[in-house]
Amino acid sequence: MMNLDPLDEIVALKQKAVALRNRDKLDAALEVLEQAEEKLEALLAEPALDRERRAKLAAELADAHRMKGGVNRRRQRLDEALDEYEAGAKV
Repeated sequence: MMNLDPLDEIVALKQKAVALRNRDKLDAALEVLEQAEEKLEALLAEPALDRERRAKLAAELADAHRMKGGVNRRRQRLDEALDEYEAGAKV
């Protein structure tokens, strides 16, 4: 079995979250996005990252926050949605 680039794995997790969201499985979508966020934060903690890689990972993290905001908006949890949108903007 071929090892995936961690970024490919994160993109796959985000695609899974979209599929879950589209099937109105919002709690499951949030869980998958949490996994993606944890993986991204761990990768960003690596001190030896080059600038280009760090920028790609940060963009994916900001997007994961945006996606979590959207899922929370669909759940009518507007305060949590706003928190996620703001977290994404900070990234």
